[in-house]
Amino acid sequence: MSSGTRSKKNPADASSEEASTASDPPPQEKWLSTIMEKQTANILNSIDIKFNEFYESLKELKSDLSKTISRVDCAEEKLDDLEQYVRRNNLRIFGVKEAVGEDTDQIVIALIKNKLNIDISLNDLERSHRVGPKVSQFARPIIVKFCSYRKRAEVFGNKKLLKKTGFVIREDLTKRRYKLVQSAQEKYGKNNVWTADGKIVIKKSDNTVSYISNANNL
Repeated sequence: MSSGTRSKKNPADASSEEASTASDPPPQEKWLSTIMEKQTANILNSIDIKFNEFYESLKELKSDLSKTISRVDCAEEKLDDLEQYVRRNNLRIFGVKEAVGEDTDQIVIALIKNKLNIDISLNDLERSHRVGPKVSQFARPIIVKFCSYRKRAEVFGNKKLLKKTGFVIREDLTKRRYKLVQSAQEKYGKNNVWTADGKIVIKKSDNTVSYISNANNL
């Protein structure tokens, strides 16, 4: 074939070129797609930044909340210590039969003299009375406030002499400490939990003794 003769295109090649041209998106669509991709990337990046900021703020709030709870717990413990200190001269006596028109001062004096072998008089008592709602089947405990801590300590120190008599002497605890004693007794047993000057003492299975001031110590 001479050089001056125009070559004829293969029909198959022509068809392929037409198909390729038809499949390519118009320039306007390419530009729009590029813009959308950039905007999507910017939005995702912005969301990621906001999420990180929110996460950091959440961590700070959690830390502040933890500190606040700790301060509240500390304040509650201090208030409880103060309330217990006010009760330091008090004792509660259980197992004393209740009678109409009774004189609890004389009942307490007689019990301490006869059962604990301690010399005591009315001058040693500031006041005494029954506590709790009256139930016909059960005798309410008697709470006694002594004039001096020394006399109160002497009485409480001899409470073991009441063993097998039906009478029991316990310290006058705050509601918070009373609940803590109950929780400790459930875990360690009644014989392994006691109180001393308002402090709760526990004896563990390894015979170690420790004081507890809140539920976290259990």
